[in-house]
Amino acid sequence: MRKCKKNKMFGKRLNYGFTVIELLVVTGLVALLSTMIFTLFRGANQGQNRATDDLQMQSRVLATQNELLRVIRQGQHFILPRLGEDSSTLCFIDKVSDIKVLVPIKDEEMSARAKKDLFKLMQYTVDMDKFNLASPDFSDLTGKEISNHIENIEFRLSSANSVNIRILFGTEHRQFQVIFEGGLMNAGTDD
Repeated sequence: MRKCKKNKMFGKRLNYGFTVIELLVVTGLVALLSTMIFTLFRGANQGQNRATDDLQMQSRVLATQNELLRVIRQGQHFILPRLGEDSSTLCFIDKVSDIKVLVPIKDEEMSARAKKDLFKLMQYTVDMDKFNLASPDFSDLTGKEISNHIENIEFRLSSANSVNIRILFGTEHRQFQVIFEGGLMNAGTDD
């Protein structure tokens, strides 16, 4: 019940305060408006996070491509794969007669986080006398990581001096693919 006072000058009753229903309606409207604004900002934040992840992946893809091309240009002769074959491993002889091996190695921690198999692309240098192409063993070698977040990589020789490279990068939610070609810069030289 409202308490009303009579205005002495005009003879009307004046109401003070709000009813419970009026307070509930206002509270509901404020809650609805707050929810709408929160949803709007959350959507904008998720979009910004996706854009940031995409930019980081583009940077990783470009860095991987540049590093692979730099490494492959040091080679003189491809060993694996054979012409026209696909392989996840690339082996070639470099200018000091060592064998360079590019091979994906599963990253257990990253795979568990992403809930799918992800690999690191490793580069190993092996003495030609110790390398067995039939059953290569990299367990006792120290390698250099070239890239990570790789779902799949394929090397295919398109000629005796050039290789096509297809890499599928993956994150928890997205995939990115890059295809490019690299060639031996020292092929056929004897210095």
